[in-house]
Amino acid sequence: MKSSDGYGSRGWWACLRTAALASLLMMSAASSALGACQLVKIGELAVSVRGVPVVAASLDGHSVRLIVDTGAYNSLLFRAAVTAFNLKRLGVQGQDMLGTGGRDSSELVSVRDFALGDSVVHDLRFLAVAGAAGTKGFAPEDLAGVLGEDFLSSMDVEFDLASGKIRLFHPKSCSGDQVVYWASAYNMVKFVAPPAGTRWLEAYVSLNGKDALAMFDSGASRSTVTTNVSQRSGMEPETAVAESGQVRGIGPKTVTFSVARFASLTIGQELIKNPSLAIGDLFGATREVHTGSYIRQSAVTEPDLIVGADFLRVHRVYIATGQGKMYFTYLGGPIFEHAEPAPAPDAAPGTASVPGDSPKPPEH
Repeated sequence: MKSSDGYGSRGWWACLRTAALASLLMMSAASSALGACQLVKIGELAVSVRGVPVVAASLDGHSVRLIVDTGAYNSLLFRAAVTAFNLKRLGVQGQDMLGTGGRDSSELVSVRDFALGDSVVHDLRFLAVAGAAGTKGFAPEDLAGVLGEDFLSSMDVEFDLASGKIRLFHPKSCSGDQVVYWASAYNMVKFVAPPAGTRWLEAYVSLNGKDALAMFDSGASRSTVTTNVSQRSGMEPETAVAESGQVRGIGPKTVTFSVARFASLTIGQELIKNPSLAIGDLFGATREVHTGSYIRQSAVTEPDLIVGADFLRVHRVYIATGQGKMYFTYLGGPIFEHAEPAPAPDAAPGTASVPGDSPKPPEH
């Protein structure tokens, strides 16, 4: 999801952080072992997994659930929830939002009381879009919106979905792997600089032994290779399409996907053999023909693949925002359908593996 304007929830985390200062918690279990590095826990959110990680919140006293979405530039509300709870529309049109399924216009709405965890923020503004719910009515089991990178990028974030927790940290004097306080062996990727106008978490991975740019998107339930990448020489799937389906994103159009098995996917130092990945033209609806050209051009900088919540569900992940790195450990079980990581010979139990850099981008 992309917007050229970050003002949908501008400054709201600063307010939330101020409200949380009175109850800052030091991670006593970790602090003694980390030496100079201290992880100050500024929040812990209970999370459920409905394909994607979901947290409880409150909009003007109404209990709702929001997607924790590292692939969203802005925190957003869906119009069905705005209507159901009679939230105040400010009569201001926001920026168009671009993402899977195309383009959607937004409007500015005001939330009198927004509660998340133990914190409450007053008079908070959100951008509202149609979202996957479209124009249908809002039911209690529906999702009311997303918490995006305007919130998440202000701190370090730990996804511990196996324990039903997302933890928010403010690191002090932590410059490396001290943040992996739960394990001695780990994997790591370095993020590349995000495209202009986004806060996307992107890093180079290896698909079938070839470099590919991946976006780590907790708001995507299934990891997906873009159609054009799956057609490149050496990056084609090894098996025929096993199934197909449709997915909706921020835009109004559905995107058809298929599923096939690839030879390998390497993320950081973790080699996953024979992963079953979705294949789809995720950004096709955002491409437009510009004056003087007959070629449809994308309005967003497209990654080669999306690494989604199916990866997060079987890993413990720490996003070190200030370091520009993601640390993660494998918890066990299938990642992409029946695929599991190959054993790492240099990461024996009880010893720290030495992380290398992410695969380099291809030279042009």
